Amino acid sequence: MKNGWIRIGVSLIIILLLSILLGVLSKLLLSIHFIVFVAVIFLVGVSMYFVFDRKIAQIAQIIDSSNRRIFDFLDFSYDVHYTSSSKFIPFHYLLKAFNLFNDTIDTGLEKLASVQKDLKHLQKLNHAKTHTLETLLTISQETLQSDHQTAFYERILSAAIDVIEPAEKGSILIWDENAHCFKYEACVGYIYDILKEVTFSLEETLLFIKSKGDVSESSIISDVNTLDKAILKEDKYQLLHDSEGLNIADTLTSPIYIDHKLYAILNLDSTNANAFANVDIQLIDFFTSQISIALQNNLLLEETMRLSHYDRLTGVYNRNYFEKLFDQFNHNAMKTLKPYAFVLCDLNGLKTINDSYGHQAGDKVLVTFTSLIKKELKKDDIFARIGGDEFVIILRDTTPEAATDKLASLFEKYKDYTIEYNVYHLPVSFSYGLSFFPNDSMVFEVLSKIADMRMYEFKSQYKAKHPNLMLNQHPNQS
Repeated sequence: MKNGWIRIGVSLIIILLLSILLGVLSKLLLSIHFIVFVAVIFLVGVSMYFVFDRKIAQIAQIIDSSNRRIFDFLDFSYDVHYTSSSKFIPFHYLLKAFNLFNDTIDTGLEKLASVQKDLKHLQKLNHAKTHTLETLLTISQETLQSDHQTAFYERILSAAIDVIEPAEKGSILIWDENAHCFKYEACVGYIYDILKEVTFSLEETLLFIKSKGDVSESSIISDVNTLDKAILKEDKYQLLHDSEGLNIADTLTSPIYIDHKLYAILNLDSTNANAFANVDIQLIDFFTSQISIALQNNLLLEETMRLSHYDRLTGVYNRNYFEKLFDQFNHNAMKTLKPYAFVLCDLNGLKTINDSYGHQAGDKVLVTFTSLIKKELKKDDIFARIGGDEFVIILRDTTPEAATDKLASLFEKYKDYTIEYNVYHLPVSFSYGLSFFPNDSMVFEVLSKIADMRMYEFKSQYKAKHPNLMLNQHPNQS
């Protein structure tokens, strides 16, 4: 306050000196007009000074108030102070206030950009999660409506590539408990017929190598080809090359656990370097956590379907599913009139084996028989167990002559075949009968009856030639 009055006094003295100087210059001939002129200038100057001073104070206070509100919003410390009761605000404070306001706006814009980035990140995560759940629901519905499980993993993989934007292709490796290795179950962007020949131990997987043995978390791998070449044998590396599996710059690899066991590995690949980021790790972690649930449900569904379709002991179709399958097959055959053979088989001496050596011995004979016959059939032939020791075979697209020759050949090949059970050799011998579509009939019941009659005719002749079949199975002397 004191400094302000000093400045006013100095200003008045300067004005008076200027007035005196003007008076001297006019030869001290002061007129009334000059005096009035000087007085007017003095009054106007003083008034403008005070008005301008107050306006500067008001502007500075407004800027200061705005700065404080912005800093409070941004949760920053505001350490600029001045006496608000002062009626004089220096020009340098006004400049400082303007600069601080500008800096505050810049800081606010930076934080706003950061918030927008975080918001976009959250929106991306939420969109991906929603899309994942919708996709898995669709896959589950498709799986329930279809008997075919082979496309399940392809749908899972395609969904993952769709959810993780940088991903262009990928693969799923499934752990084979019997072979103790990972095998390719599905791939997108590669040649599956070649990849299916490649197997990996756990130590050869990218997940294991990148994590140095900790296979519980997802990882981004940017030197895929270098790692493959360093760890894999030459033949495996060549197979990957031939399947176009080395045209990769970046890989996102993630474990899939079921019941706390590593069940599968999901690999998503990109031809662009540094394609994947931390947000993609979050996305794939959510995806695989949901996938593990879907896979577990699918395994339960597969087991349920297997039990409803297949005979538990022998692994061939059971009677119920065979009848359903045969209805569809025969319906198509009625349209095309393509010939097929209907074969009934019956194991010789199975009742005697069960009575003499127990049902475990009989079960071993049944399993051996089905294993031998399955190896002799074409992929699209139908093989089912329809009773205790009775089986049916549908030989597709064959003539009566070809079917007759095939069964005669099989009988000759295995008529003296035996298995060891404890110290005994047990026979895996069978009788059979054939009927032919459309020559014999086009009706299932008639075909079955004709084949059954011919089988028992064959069996009677066989028994007549081998009356002491079981008595000839001596203990193993070796």
